[in-house]
Amino acid sequence: MKLRNTLLLHGFGFMTAMGFILFAQSPASFADGPPFSLPIDCKIGKNCFVQNYVDLAAGPEGKDFQCNSLTYDGHTGTDIRLLDYPEMRQGVSVIAAAAGTVRAVREGMADVTQETVKRDEIQGRFCGNAVVIDHDDGWSTFYCHMRQGSIAVKKDDVVQRGQKLGLVGNSGMAEFPHVHFEVMKGKTALDPFTGKALQSTCGAENPAPLWSTEALAALPYVRTGALIAGFSDRVPTRPEIRDGAFATTKFTRKSPVIIFWAEVFGKVAGDKENVLITAPSGKNIIAS
Repeated sequence: MKLRNTLLLHGFGFMTAMGFILFAQSPASFADGPPFSLPIDCKIGKNCFVQNYVDLAAGPEGKDFQCNSLTYDGHTGTDIRLLDYPEMRQGVSVIAAAAGTVRAVREGMADVTQETVKRDEIQGRFCGNAVVIDHDDGWSTFYCHMRQGSIAVKKDDVVQRGQKLGLVGNSGMAEFPHVHFEVMKGKTALDPFTGKALQSTCGAENPAPLWSTEALAALPYVRTGALIAGFSDRVPTRPEIRDGAFATTKFTRKSPVIIFWAEVFGKVAGDKENVLITAPSGKNIIAS
């Protein structure tokens, strides 16, 4: 058995990515869940993307269920991210993946960036603003990093599948705006794509997905992809890019430089990117 540090949420044990995890090393699968719908109201592959999966590697090198690196060591949930902070500010709902009863709620943490937040200042609250829902037969789901002031439920509320819980945010220890969705059976964190226990084994046969048929169809595995791209008149920083700082940048013949930038996820050594830049006239001016 393996024990992680305890995270308390309004006096309750909050089991999540940076919290208390107790799990068996057995690669057993579980297929008797509700099943679970998408925990976010967005279009996967258009305005939201799965960037991190549950870590299914037993060793220190994180591996997702396809044995690739879209995860990190000890990651216990599925991270569904938005493109950038302007998308977050427009408001994207986090929704209940199945009917149940709200066990606990945490609210009041600011939406920050991982570049500015200090770990010791939010020790025990890495999950940020969050909701925990208990379902039948010992199942529970966790919804982390929600937007400050957006949580729409309270402890002991009975919620229905698809009910709004709040909005996607960037509270706690979060690198980008997303919802960290976590499934647990008792005290065991499970990968909803395979039903396998955390850090058991990747690429195992006979997966037992916990997603509904509709949710699984909406979640094709994408190894790497483009997120946002644009132009700037100086070298941009990652926080500026994610905050939409260059959305209205205008260029003239006197502009010192024109820099094309892009943010992608899941890149690995040897990847190649094809870029096509079209002038206002419709003529292709750069193709690579």
